[in-house]
Amino acid sequence: MPGDLVLPRASSPPPTACAISTTPIVGSTIILLGAFALLAVMGISDSSRVATAIFLHHIVVLSILFVSSVVYGINHPHVFRDNMHSEYPAVDFAGSMLDGNVLTAIFFGFGASMLGITGFESSSNYVEEQAPGVFRKTLRNMWGVQPLGSWFESWICVDAFVVLCGAVLTSYVGICGLVRRLSTDRVLPSFLAKTNKARGTNHYIVGIYFLLSSSLVLILNADATTVNGVYTYAFLGMMALFSCACMLLKGKRSEIPADIHAPWAVVVIGLLMVVIAIFANLLGDPSVLMYFALYFVVVAFVIFIMFERVTILHCVLVILRKLAPSRYGKAAAIGLATHQPSQEEHTGARGGHTIARTIVSIRDAPIVFFCKVPDLTIINKAIIYVRRNEQTLTLRIVHVFSDEEADAPVLASFREMAALFDSMYPKIRVDFVSVRGEFGPAMIEWLSRSMKVPFGPAMIEWLSRSMKVPRNMMFITQPDFLSAERVSTVGVRVITA
Repeated sequence: MPGDLVLPRASSPPPTACAISTTPIVGSTIILLGAFALLAVMGISDSSRVATAIFLHHIVVLSILFVSSVVYGINHPHVFRDNMHSEYPAVDFAGSMLDGNVLTAIFFGFGASMLGITGFESSSNYVEEQAPGVFRKTLRNMWGVQPLGSWFESWICVDAFVVLCGAVLTSYVGICGLVRRLSTDRVLPSFLAKTNKARGTNHYIVGIYFLLSSSLVLILNADATTVNGVYTYAFLGMMALFSCACMLLKGKRSEIPADIHAPWAVVVIGLLMVVIAIFANLLGDPSVLMYFALYFVVVAFVIFIMFERVTILHCVLVILRKLAPSRYGKAAAIGLATHQPSQEEHTGARGGHTIARTIVSIRDAPIVFFCKVPDLTIINKAIIYVRRNEQTLTLRIVHVFSDEEADAPVLASFREMAALFDSMYPKIRVDFVSVRGEFGPAMIEWLSRSMKVPFGPAMIEWLSRSMKVPRNMMFITQPDFLSAERVSTVGVRVITA
């Protein structure tokens, strides 16, 4: 399951045939994480073979377990009756043990059962690569001692270990897709999306994820209960965000064509159920929230730096002017500067030229906005969106036309509006580009290659190079029902209604 990190229990297991109490849990867990990190660096083809073998073995074991359990249940019906008459287990309520009842069993059982669909939270990383209708099947498909003796118990334990190893393997696949996407969206540093020349894999992502996972194992001493609790908050928090995102889409982009429409009642009830599950896990052991908050703050801090990196660099430049001024900066401060500053001196700080170049490179990264009609309101919305949400100072308005002579008035209107907005917004450069052809995936691909956008993740096969604009940095208005099918596979971002 993508995103899962499942560890063996630190406490001594019962004396079964598959229990090896002398195994060093922390060391073996880190070795296991390192082995699968190496496999992830080797490439997805090798990883897919291992995942296929794990899947087939698991299917065989579960099939045998199901058949043998049915046979055993028919021959021993008293087992079910005895289970129905057993007492409710005691529950850990915020550190205090309470006697169980029907309500506690349902409440805490529901909170634990929500983790049965783990892996769904990473599905957005690869849903764009699936054929139409496959993702729906993915959602549908999410949903040992007594029968055959102790040897089957040992087999079940081995199968459980292998399946959990598969979860670690797919967690590397899931984290690579997630971080790669965040990197191309400029939420995380761009160097994370770099691939090595030998295998074409994202070694930086794999290495950092291995270090973070190993640090969590060391901090918690491989306590599976606490580790599972940390993952619980992350998974349920993601499910709550999915519900909120669905509400935003229904409220702001209700006209977007979709095969399935979730009613408001279903979305709200789903969010309430997730919140209840969060409280069920929170009341069980609140101390786990501290470890989750620790890693959450670290990741949030990195994202904050990315969003505010231009402001931070400006602050660093101001501090350097005070603490380490250049020779020209000192002379200018006392009014003795008599010559034109060179490129290295004009910032007034030592090392300031490097910082200034970094700021310029961030600001000069262009954004492409495809516009169908010369509408002042739509273009103004696009400019406001870029100014509020992006750090670039360059916006290129692209219009695709079919007949230059017939569309001459439209092209003239676009040029006038581009010049108008360029003068209205002096802090952002507004350019206009007209392309003859038919708007669709083929046009986007040709335009990307002609503008030479750099290659990014594997899902974006045709990015240009000179403009340095990935496909998800190209924006459009909300398409109508007729053109939605044509642009659904393009990968551009819808920013206005």
